[in-house]
Amino acid sequence: ITGDEIQAHIDYLAADERQGRDAGSEGGRAAAWYIARAFESYGLEPGGEKDGFYQPFRIGEKDCCNVIAVLRGSDEKLRDEYVVIGAHYDHVGLGTSMQALDRFSGGAGKIHNGADDNASGTAGLLELAQAYAQLQPRPRRSIVLVAFDAEEQGLLGSRQYVKAERFPLSHTVLMINMDMIGRSQNHRVTIYGAGTSPGFRDLIDRSNKGPALELEYAPGMIGNSDHAHLYRRD
Repeated sequence: ITGDEIQAHIDYLAADERQGRDAGSEGGRAAAWYIARAFESYGLEPGGEKDGFYQPFRIGEKDCCNVIAVLRGSDEKLRDEYVVIGAHYDHVGLGTSMQALDRFSGGAGKIHNGADDNASGTAGLLELAQAYAQLQPRPRRSIVLVAFDAEEQGLLGSRQYVKAERFPLSHTVLMINMDMIGRSQNHRVTIYGAGTSPGFRDLIDRSNKGPALELEYAPGMIGNSDHAHLYRRD
């Protein structure tokens, strides 16, 4: 995992040419294509519909899609259990919605690039995907990597993921969501939901090695991003 590769992903996803990656837009489709090609180049198995990386769904007249890849686990007894790592790749486009006007500077008709929200989380997802694909031995459980669409429209991509149940929710043991991870200052990171399962806090502490981060724990779960739909299904 390198800073240069993270920057390259963000440069593509948040470029003016992507027009803010509004769900169902040309820029959004270009972002989905970029993510799918990255998953393919890492040698990951497609996890979408019809043996592809895409999980399509519609919002009115708009064609949207999640982009899903899977790394099968190495343990015969545990490979049918799933760890989901997700990040939404869409943003608010040209700021024509009230949501964009309320939350972002620039006003209607201006490109809202969304470098942090959520090109940063998507870049993290892609770098983790590449790193996991190179691990030997592989993780014991299967890892499902999901780039969600239409989060900004009301968590619609993750709603579709839960509805379709491409990977059984009854066998899903953990979901990690990376949303807006690019604004850390002084090596500080906030981890939400650290109290939503026994053992999370100790696990995170043990994992905080190397260039140690200053961790701020929020034990509860805030239902403002794609983790919410999976959390409600336990």
